[in-house]
Amino acid sequence: MRAHKKRRLWQADYWDRFIRNARHYAAAVDYIHRNPVEAGLVKSPEDWAWSSVGGSAVAPGRRV
Repeated sequence: MRAHKKRRLWQADYWDRFIRNARHYAAAVDYIHRNPVEAGLVKSPEDWAWSSVGGSAVAPGRRV
């Protein structure tokens, strides 16, 4: 009889993330907006064609 291996859908180091409060939300939005800048793809978040930074309630640098 063959031993059955447990198979996982997620990697072992996976954990869920949820927004805990307004400050965490602002940090998450800022992180998303700054990703293309940090990757060197654009000079500012507003330059990224697919960004929601212009219509966002939390613009880069704004703190809640």
